[in-house]
Amino acid sequence: MRRTIDDFDLPKLPPVEEDFIDYNDELHNREIFEERHVITPVEDIDMVLTLNIDQRNAYQEIINRVDKKQSGMFFIDGPGGTGKTYLYRALLATLRNNGHLAIATATSGVAASILPGGRTAHSRFKIPINSTETSLCSIKKQSGLAQLLKKASILIWDEAPMVKRTAIESLDRTLKDIMNNSVYFGGKVIVFGGDFRQVLPVVRRASRLETINYSMVKSYLWSDMEVFSLRENMRARTDQLFCDFILRIGNGDEEENEDGLVHIPDEMIIDYYDDQTSEDLLINVIFPSLQDKSTCSDYIMERSILATKNEYVDRLNQKLIKIFPGDDVTYFSFDSVTDDSSNLYQVEFLNSLTPNGLPPHRLTLKKNCPIMLLRNLDPSNGLMEASSLIRNLSLQQRYWSIIVVLTQIDIVRTFKSGQGKIQKLTLMDKEGSKIYAIMFNEIIDRFHDILQTGKTFVFSNGQIKEINKDFYNVNDKFEIILNNTSNIQLSISDTIDSPEIKLSVIEDIKRNPNLPSDIILFVIKVHEVRMIYRNVDKKKIVKRDLQVIDLRSKENIHQYTSSSSNTYLMTSLQKINTSEHSTGEIKHYYTRVFAKGLNQEGSIWYNSCNTCKSKVTIIDGIVQCTKCTNENVQYSLRYLIKLSVEDNSSTAIFTLFDNEEKQLIGMPVIELEKIKASKIEDYNNIIKNILEKEMTFLVKAQDKIYGSRTFRSLTVQSIKMDSNEVGELQHKKIKIEEV
Repeated sequence: MRRTIDDFDLPKLPPVEEDFIDYNDELHNREIFEERHVITPVEDIDMVLTLNIDQRNAYQEIINRVDKKQSGMFFIDGPGGTGKTYLYRALLATLRNNGHLAIATATSGVAASILPGGRTAHSRFKIPINSTETSLCSIKKQSGLAQLLKKASILIWDEAPMVKRTAIESLDRTLKDIMNNSVYFGGKVIVFGGDFRQVLPVVRRASRLETINYSMVKSYLWSDMEVFSLRENMRARTDQLFCDFILRIGNGDEEENEDGLVHIPDEMIIDYYDDQTSEDLLINVIFPSLQDKSTCSDYIMERSILATKNEYVDRLNQKLIKIFPGDDVTYFSFDSVTDDSSNLYQVEFLNSLTPNGLPPHRLTLKKNCPIMLLRNLDPSNGLMEASSLIRNLSLQQRYWSIIVVLTQIDIVRTFKSGQGKIQKLTLMDKEGSKIYAIMFNEIIDRFHDILQTGKTFVFSNGQIKEINKDFYNVNDKFEIILNNTSNIQLSISDTIDSPEIKLSVIEDIKRNPNLPSDIILFVIKVHEVRMIYRNVDKKKIVKRDLQVIDLRSKENIHQYTSSSSNTYLMTSLQKINTSEHSTGEIKHYYTRVFAKGLNQEGSIWYNSCNTCKSKVTIIDGIVQCTKCTNENVQYSLRYLIKLSVEDNSSTAIFTLFDNEEKQLIGMPVIELEKIKASKIEDYNNIIKNILEKEMTFLVKAQDKIYGSRTFRSLTVQSIKMDSNEVGELQHKKIKIEEV
């Protein structure tokens, strides 16, 4: 028809301030953003130094493939305790520290929770539950997840033998499609791992041969997979006999009787008298002194009882809950049948069922007792399948008491044209956890005279509800609604010290945007007020943008605030790379970046003419300048280096000459040359020490033309390292009253 909406007499839609989401832009891609902000534990960074020979061989080969951008399909084989997880964590730490995107997954939620940023493979790759020989993962080619997979340098999949081969083959077909590459997994480096001696794929009502047929060793991928075997058992150092016994069973070497059964050593067996007595003995052995240690999370999390059927698990859990100290709370499920017009199933019958993956109809819990998630609720924040949790307050819990310090009282706001009013309180307990308390109308008047910031109160009763995510800025997903049953009393016996805060800087907030932060900012520009339409309700509201810098940025740039208008403060690399320049125009930018690598294809210095600083050549003892063409000129060594840098938005190459490079390395070029000539190891350490540092550069940007090609030259004019004072300020705790 070739007509548009403008051809019809329809009211104009209000303008909405919402940009088109480009999933190639990492700042707007949630999946990439989350992976970029996975926190690498400090201890993982040093793991590479303690790898054994087998681990190191696998590590070096995998890292080599990633560095060379070659494809690779690996399997890390080894019994439990040989350090497979240790190797994965070393790989993840190294690659993420070098700026690579590394995706960590596992077949089970327990295994995934051990890996930093780990997710279950089915959740991360959207693998169908009932995968087939032709199925694909549910990933749209233009989605944010597809862009994450394109940019990822490595995929790690732990406990792979537990999954059906069709699930792995589904990922292979999907990656080939996303990458437009017929090589296995689209040319990606992928690392599988696991132990075939342990649990194989669970195939309902399958024979032994059918189960084996679903194993990954029967996949078309297996013959081309590079297998690394880990043989040194690290756990065996503490219990060699048990590890040897488990290994013999896994290898099929343990002696069997005529029925094909193995004998378990007597010291591993609980004597059987009857079901009741033996279960009590088992609980006492696994959970000794449970009542005394119920609040110790390490004690709870490092032990568990496994059973073959859900009914056994439920029975043992009921016994453990009775032993657990404290008052119990019982929760009931709400069961119904869809489209049951004939009432064939009574509710009582439904309540008696316990389907796989669901808790029992009657669930009894106590404070501090551990619970386990059965679904992936919020994997990016660790709430994934098989995660163990402990929580104090719960939804629908109306009668409770907490001791908190009142850290903030918001102003009273009105709604419904002034007929209603609302006020928000920020509460903090002695552990530093914060939660909001909301008051409405007469409740505000009731507690107005008693409330005072910095004082410790006992808050009792009220409704616990999920927080509105549009206004979420405390590290809790629940809020308290105070009502007629609520009470607030000043605490005299128990007091909480005034809260202390740790000042952050802007870069810290970028890396961990979901963490509550306190920051001192300087406003350097105030934009005009404008009217926009709110997405939620299309209501017209006022908006004003502020341009701010933090204390570190202010220290770095205060001496340049009188520069010309062609100097730009704290600019991202993406903007530096893409901003419009006329040919020959020079602009200066301040930017804060990480130094990632040096271009050392040649030397990082050259013979420089003392007159014009150009390169000199020495042929048959004759020294000639390439620019002023004088012979036998005076020359000296001068730094010239290409530095690879990156920030959260992009990458770039900075050129540094003598003065700036001397500032970066910390010594004149002649001294560095002597060190390289005498002890290459010390030279390499000096170069290595430059990298992985965050620095502020003043760079000169200019577009230059070479032949038919235009490129942007970025030359460093000055460097601002972090001073000790800034480092001390970043970690210094300042009381709120003093701020």
